[in-house]
Amino acid sequence: MRQSLARLRLTNDRRNVHWWHKWTGILGGIALVGWIITGAVMIPSPALVDASSGAVITETPELASRIAQALELPGATLAGVERLERHTLGYSEGPLPVYEVSFRDPAGVVTYVAARAGYARRTTRGTRIARMFASVHLFSPLNHAPGGNDTRAASLWIASLVAFISLLTGYWLLLPQRRKR
Repeated sequence: MRQSLARLRLTNDRRNVHWWHKWTGILGGIALVGWIITGAVMIPSPALVDASSGAVITETPELASRIAQALELPGATLAGVERLERHTLGYSEGPLPVYEVSFRDPAGVVTYVAARAGYARRTTRGTRIARMFASVHLFSPLNHAPGGNDTRAASLWIASLVAFISLLTGYWLLLPQRRKR
């Protein structure tokens, strides 16, 4: 009798674990599908165009400085402008080339301007630290590995493929199985 009760408890425990595993897997699978779809879809960057002539605007350090200062608080002092041709730890994703416009202030404001792509991002020391942690989701640190962006892109595709296979096999395991008679 004791063995029957112990077996019954174990069976119920397994059923409970299976039920929780199934529903957390379904919810996690939905989130995973969203991650796969949003990761695979890329939107090309537009070019910045002069509205009156239709000419593509050439990016210069002066233009980048003016754009960055327009985003900054009045009276901010410009510290420097540098053109970045490669991603760095502080700027690990986004269009290239980009101008890094820094200001002298306590928050450590740096604005990244890619005029040709119509892109400007104002950052502080705190937001750059937060972005470094968030960049792990996009495998951005792999931009600094041999092969650069190609290594990162290949890693994203492999991770997405593994996740997709895991998702399919997980759902296959959820299908009711026929009992042997």
